[in-house]
Amino acid sequence: MVIPLAILTMTPRAYAQAPVAAAARLELWGGVSAVLSGPSGDLVSSYSPPLLFDGEFTSTGTQTMKLNRQPAAGIEGGANVFLSRHAGIQLLVDRTSIHLSGGNGPYDLTLRYVSRQPPNDQAQVIDVRQSTPWPDTTGAVTQWTAGINGIVRMELVDRV
Repeated sequence: MVIPLAILTMTPRAYAQAPVAAAARLELWGGVSAVLSGPSGDLVSSYSPPLLFDGEFTSTGTQTMKLNRQPAAGIEGGANVFLSRHAGIQLLVDRTSIHLSGGNGPYDLTLRYVSRQPPNDQAQVIDVRQSTPWPDTTGAVTQWTAGINGIVRMELVDRV
């Protein structure tokens, strides 16, 4: 009597399964991206331009550039490639163009060196100071991002 009872309790749950449709092996997708922060602030450059002769000299070149970024939108797209039913890789590319603007200071150059000129080879101090106005910053920076990620696909069932 025990065996028929076990069969009767399992019978209501036994049913034929419909064939499961094969999951897609390639998924293409696209979207919109947003950049809320980007390059912004002051770019201060200062260096010592080299001179081609030996001797005492000092040289400096300095400039301050200001960059103000603005929020920007971009576009992205990619492909999900499933190597098995539940696991695969994702390839993605994102392109964003960030607009920049800002006021710039002049390019200042200072050069001081000692020159010995003929005919008496007497030391002379040469002092050069130059300030070149620099136009304000305008333009855009284009940013490309590429990525490869591992992905997992989960199937939803009646009982999650």
